[in-house]
Amino acid sequence: MLTRKTPTTLATAITITGQGEDIKFNATFRNRTQDEIDAKFKELTESETGKQDATWVNRQMALYLIESMETEYPVTDEGFNEMEQDRPGLMEALFYAYHKARKVELAKN
Repeated sequence: MLTRKTPTTLATAITITGQGEDIKFNATFRNRTQDEIDAKFKELTESETGKQDATWVNRQMALYLIESMETEYPVTDEGFNEMEQDRPGLMEALFYAYHKARKVELAKN
C-alpha cells in the first residue's frame, strides 16, 4: 500500500566521469519536498549575499540537500567551492543525483 510516510534521507551511489577518470562515491541526501526547496531557494536569492553571487546560492542549496558524502572535500561552503574549482560541473551532477534519488519510477511488473 502506498503510504504518505517517506524516508528522511536518501542514500545513493554516484558515479561521475571527467578529466580522464570515473569516480564512484556514496552520498546521503536529505529528502526535502519541492515546496521546501523552493522556499529555501527564495530565502537565499533574496538575501543580500545571494543577490550578489549565484554560485554561493548553489553551494548553500547543496548544503541544504546533502547530509554526507564520501569525499575528501568537506561538506561546507568552502569544501563545495574547492570541489567545483577542481571538478567543474560536479555541483550540477550532485543536484541531478539528488533529483534522481528522489524521483519515483514505474518498476517492470
